[in-house]
Amino acid sequence: MAKKFALVLALILFFQIASAAYTSYVDVREYIPNEFKYIPREAVKPQVKPQTKPQAKPDGGTQTNPGGGGATKPGSNPAVKPGSTNGNSDNEAGGMATVQSGKNIDYLSPLNCANAVSTSDCNAIKSSLRTYSEKNFPYICKNTFTPEKWALVLYWQLYAESTFNRYAYPSGSSARGICQFLRETALEYHLYDPMDDAECIRAMSEYMRDLAQKPQTKCDLDLTVAAYHVGPNGDIRRGEISAKGQQYVNKILPQVESTISNA
Repeated sequence: MAKKFALVLALILFFQIASAAYTSYVDVREYIPNEFKYIPREAVKPQVKPQTKPQAKPDGGTQTNPGGGGATKPGSNPAVKPGSTNGNSDNEAGGMATVQSGKNIDYLSPLNCANAVSTSDCNAIKSSLRTYSEKNFPYICKNTFTPEKWALVLYWQLYAESTFNRYAYPSGSSARGICQFLRETALEYHLYDPMDDAECIRAMSEYMRDLAQKPQTKCDLDLTVAAYHVGPNGDIRRGEISAKGQQYVNKILPQVESTISNA
């Protein structure tokens, strides 16, 4: 009887150890399709976001009304693009400075996200684009394009991918969020909640930076943009872009050049 009891205890202990080993082996990340989220298992419990302190008003500036833009220096007369929604610069805090001459023009300022989202959401998207385009700019490409143009490329990519709709959900695809990251790429770049626009833009800017620095692309914007669409393992050898990739490029780079010429 004692031997049987000891055998049962040994079997129970064995299965517990085996279960723990298997749990530690499998990927801790889980995909929850009903919530369109890529999240780590340990983060399933609701988490309280830390309260952020209100941002201080920039020195020497005058605060405009909500949705109307950021700070404007007294006596300045910023250029207004024809067809823009208002005459104020919406250069939100946390982004690149607006300079109306030379290569440092803030091309995002007059854009309105195709009126697809609210003014506040659009301003938040542009602020994130400024911040992460500058932070994750591929500096080996500094002689090819500027961080401001890079931010504009990402802006028009977001438009082509999702029309700035964080709830875009292509049938039969794991692509999610305004950047439409597939599950594998999202996990690689630590994007666990594609409903978070800022996190999407952060991951997208890092991914595009890595693509631009690959030996196959070498700062070529056409190849880099095509690689985002067809994948880094697609046919993006120097001077060779697939028809699918070229169609995607044609949706973005002409818009980029048009925005720059009208700035």
